[in-house]
This record gives sequence, C-alpha cells and structure tokens, in this order.
Amino acid sequence: MNTRYKIHMLSARSLISYAKEEHDQYTFHLSKTDTRKCIMREAADVQDDNALFYQTMCVLHDSNIEPPQKETALPDLQDEIFYVDFNGIFDRGNSPKMMERQKKAEAMFRPEGVTLDFGNGAYR
Repeated sequence: MNTRYKIHMLSARSLISYAKEEHDQYTFHLSKTDTRKCIMREAADVQDDNALFYQTMCVLHDSNIEPPQKETALPDLQDEIFYVDFNGIFDRGNSPKMMERQKKAEAMFRPEGVTLDFGNGAYR
C-alpha cells in the first residue's frame, strides 16, 4: 500500500504580513488562527512517502510505525513538516515594497525563525 501524508504549503507573502518590527528586526509569532490563514488551500497537500517522512515518523512513533491499512493520507506530519511558497518574494526588482518583502522574508531565516501554531501549541 502506498503511504501518503498531508503536508501543508504556506504562503510566504501571508507569513510576512504578520511580521512585527522589534529593535530593527522582524519577528514572526503567529497564532493558530493566523497560521491557518497562511495555508494555501489551492496547493496540493498530499505527498508520497520518502526517506525524510519515514525518518520523521520513526522519531515521532519511536520506530513503531504501522503501515496504513487503507488508502488514505496520514495527518501525522501536518504539524511537523510544511512547505513555504516564496513565489514572487525574491524576484528581481527594486521597488520599496519588494525590498521590504525581501527584508522581512530574510528575517524568517534567522535563528529565532518563525513561530507557528497548527493547533497543537506554538512551535518555532
């Protein structure tokens, strides 16, 4: 049986709209409601199994992974792994709005990162 997982794709544009400037740096702390608003509904959210997903499942379930008994997309990784669509963020351009978006997006890669809540508490 082919194992598949539900994996969310988030919009970087939506994420950066929640950036708050503190001490000349941007921070990202999204609530459950804010995080849900960043999920791209039109994006495919079901992915085939791969080595990364399998290894993550081993960590989550202490290597006691039971294969699915029916064709379904498992929700186990929804809160652990997600994709972020940066389409249009790092495009070439020098408009003030584009430059500000890029500065905010770059701040997402700082060690503090982004704090999201998919419904099971806030995680960075």
